[in-house]
Amino acid sequence: MAVNKSVISAAGRDREIGLQAPGAAIAAADTNRWEIQQVPEEVQGVIVAVNITAVTTSSVTVNIYGVDAYANTRLLLSSAALTTVQTKILKVHPFLTASANSVAQDIIGSRIMVEAVNGNANSTTYSISAELIY
Repeated sequence: MAVNKSVISAAGRDREIGLQAPGAAIAAADTNRWEIQQVPEEVQGVIVAVNITAVTTSSVTVNIYGVDAYANTRLLLSSAALTTVQTKILKVHPFLTASANSVAQDIIGSRIMVEAVNGNANSTTYSISAELIY
């Protein structure tokens, strides 16, 4: 299993961040991680959109982590295994009502990591984007 990691700076006032290019087929059993660094202080939450456009007999699970200054992670939200063509919206914000596998009532901190884990040896085609909520 390969673990692919990308680091993205959120410095400035950008709201939308593309994490995984649309239409990219994710190889079997890979884990992809995107770390969003330098999240501005005034950001209170994040919305992550997972757009699955093709799936065989596989699944993808998306996890959102807070990352501290020492690179320790804490799980904020984990989706259920996504097994069908769909757009799944995941939200983390301190003022939202929590809902299992979809919404976390939590703070995000200055760094966020989004992780997509393929469930087996089959590929899934999806894109992931994040929007910072001020």
